Amino acid sequence: MNKIIEKTLKALERNEGISREEWQELKQYWEEIGKKLKQIYRIIEPRIRVLVDALNRTGMIKTVSSCEGHLEETLEAMKEQGSFYPRDSAYVSFERLEYIEESMLEELFRFIYSDHLDSKTKWDATLSITKRYIACKETVPIESHYRFTLKLFDPHEPLDKKRAKLDTLIKEVAESVEKNTEIISKEYHRTRKA
Repeated sequence: MNKIIEKTLKALERNEGISREEWQELKQYWEEIGKKLKQIYRIIEPRIRVLVDALNRTGMIKTVSSCEGHLEETLEAMKEQGSFYPRDSAYVSFERLEYIEESMLEELFRFIYSDHLDSKTKWDATLSITKRYIACKETVPIESHYRFTLKLFDPHEPLDKKRAKLDTLIKEVAESVEKNTEIISKEYHRTRKA
């Protein structure tokens, strides 16, 4: 344990205060912890990275958050961690770049859905694409994010089967994003020339 933490805890146990210098040292310590945590949370989980990278390569969007799905977490473990929702699905949230028309994204989504409905994984897991509105006092107009959510149908399957199915769907959606981005891009440039 850090010396300043030990010193602070002992002072609190004795019901004593800490000096201004100790307070500054403690504050600096927690600021460093905060910086380290920010670096940790910027890391993209390995199983979802392929989809995050595919989406970022479209040139139409910028990803803002993601989760590969934590299928092994039990309800009890989530309660202990203070989590309010199960993380039994994978997701990627993203923003549309300003110069991209929403209709282009919708066309991409249509192709991705079509690929999913033609795939073998359509009976293993569902793919949903949603638009979420985020309101806060500082942002006018209201901001919005999109989210790809990949969720398994059968929660009672063995963990290894669930993980394999979710990983397969993540890869399939990433491949669909890349394939259909090319189609959308060619079509967009063709109509611009006309």
